[in-house]
Amino acid sequence: MRENEHFIDLNYAVYLRIKEIQNTFNIKSTSKLAEMAGVNKSTISMLKTKREKTVTLQTIRLICDAVGITLAEFFNSPLFPNDQEKRLIEG
Repeated sequence: MRENEHFIDLNYAVYLRIKEIQNTFNIKSTSKLAEMAGVNKSTISMLKTKREKTVTLQTIRLICDAVGITLAEFFNSPLFPNDQEKRLIEG
């Protein structure tokens, strides 16, 4: 896998995690979450379509703050394997 592909996959995982958070906190739309977090709706939407190649930790932190979770809680998901899981996957 090329490094660039990894970043696209990571960004899509971030998008999927954001959607999980929306469901958990009953936030019906990306627009509402963006408003709560003070980020541009297009920033979140472009992750879904893979047009956005990077997402900043600052953006993720703003989303976390908006719903009252930590960055650790955001990344504590099967979407983001830890180092031990990565070694098992990669062989």
